[in-house]
Amino acid sequence: MKKIWISMFLSLILGVGLSHLMAQDFFSQIRAQEQNKNVSTSGRTFFLKHKHTPKEIVLLIHGYTSNPSEFTHLSRHLFNEGFDVFAIRLPGHGTTPENLKNTSWKSWYHQVFNSYVYLKPQYERLFIVGSSTGALLGLKLSTHHHVDKVVSAGTFLVPHSKLFYLIPFIHFFMPEYLDVAIPKGRQHIMYTQNPVKAMLQLNKLRTHVKKRLEQIKSPLLVIHSKGDDVAAPKSAQLLYNRAASKNKKLRWLGNEHTFLIDLDKDAYNRISYFLTH
Repeated sequence: MKKIWISMFLSLILGVGLSHLMAQDFFSQIRAQEQNKNVSTSGRTFFLKHKHTPKEIVLLIHGYTSNPSEFTHLSRHLFNEGFDVFAIRLPGHGTTPENLKNTSWKSWYHQVFNSYVYLKPQYERLFIVGSSTGALLGLKLSTHHHVDKVVSAGTFLVPHSKLFYLIPFIHFFMPEYLDVAIPKGRQHIMYTQNPVKAMLQLNKLRTHVKKRLEQIKSPLLVIHSKGDDVAAPKSAQLLYNRAASKNKKLRWLGNEHTFLIDLDKDAYNRISYFLTH
């Protein structure tokens, strides 16, 4: 009997150690790939870990044409609240619009899924905070795998611009890239050119998730700005109404689509409160 208990104990220790090693290897592999692909320093995947691993981790998923640095302030807030934080870079982001043009929404999701698979064994609870397109990817993941809680910010379900609905039909006549007016202080975060080919992929992802909102069962916090001129505010109400989550909340915060980029203490506090209660 004593040998059995010893064997079980060693299996547990080795299992935890192996999971930790796998996650570290995964992160190391990502960073090596990003360096080889000349990903900007500010746009790379990052992992904030406490000296003593906590029980909970937050997986951050950035938006379309953006990169993990959009979570610079939020990640520090969550880390100071006691969470480990992993911010993944989606393929084609943090480099050039040309690279984004040649990616698919499934490649974005695959990177999110891989992050989940490698992080989940290390922690008792895994939370997701997604912004815009990142929110769509996080919601999709939650319909297939156990996610303890999801924060969906500026969810891109209903485009504010009617032009977006026409792109699948008129993209043949459009230029390869559309210029986007991004403030200089944010140009290290977001592209100033938007590849039309990638916009088609974004539309496919949006449509895919929109059809499956009733499959969302994880506890859900929907946060959105009433002044969002990218994802129409009705996106938030649609998500809140159709999600099957028993524990779900809708909060109107910020005054623009990418309000999580700025040091928005009200939004950050609401997120951390939701994750801890």
